[in-house]
Amino acid sequence: MKMIPLKAIYGGLALSALMATGGCATSSNPNLYVLEQSEAQSLQAGLTSNVSVLVSPVVLPEYLKRTGIVFKSGGSRVLVNEDERWAGGLEDNVTSVIRGNLAAYLNTNESFDYNANFKSRPDVTVRIRIHEFGPKDDSTNVLNASWELGRAGSSQPQLFTEKFITSIQRTDAESAKKKSFWKKRSNPDLTPETQAMSRALDQLSKKISEQIMRKNGQS
Repeated sequence: MKMIPLKAIYGGLALSALMATGGCATSSNPNLYVLEQSEAQSLQAGLTSNVSVLVSPVVLPEYLKRTGIVFKSGGSRVLVNEDERWAGGLEDNVTSVIRGNLAAYLNTNESFDYNANFKSRPDVTVRIRIHEFGPKDDSTNVLNASWELGRAGSSQPQLFTEKFITSIQRTDAESAKKKSFWKKRSNPDLTPETQAMSRALDQLSKKISEQIMRKNGQS
């Protein structure tokens, strides 16, 4: 039987431990990002709305349910940068941003989280499913979603359904210089991307707000 020196065994274990703890690890200080509410202006020229809105948790595709920011690169390829992360759950962040945008556009304090305790039945319920969201190439951010309005307890609970697609260009002048930054994993500043994603949510929120006003006779 061939004997293996203990020194070789210990050396191999040490190398394995090093690879497990350091060699494949991501940055210990990742950049963290959140999406933000827009500076939405009321659609009612200063009038206060009394419409109450219940926003259900936004549904995201499974590939977006991760901490690292996802980037779609041509066809079906998906890249994930674990050094550039969301500061919290993306679903909660998106839901919160849309809820805040709706409250601003409708000029109402009656825009609630799904877990809120209602004293009365909400006037309108909002359900949103996102199919694609985020950077798609080096200068474009895409939001592809479907949404519906409903009325709780009504004989006609579904009021309106629509699909929504928008593409927003990054505003910074560095797009061309950053053509391969995802492939290089060079800890890029993704603020332009997250700002564009926030603007896309603002466009969706405004569209939903306009339809809520129509359905409640306020347009």
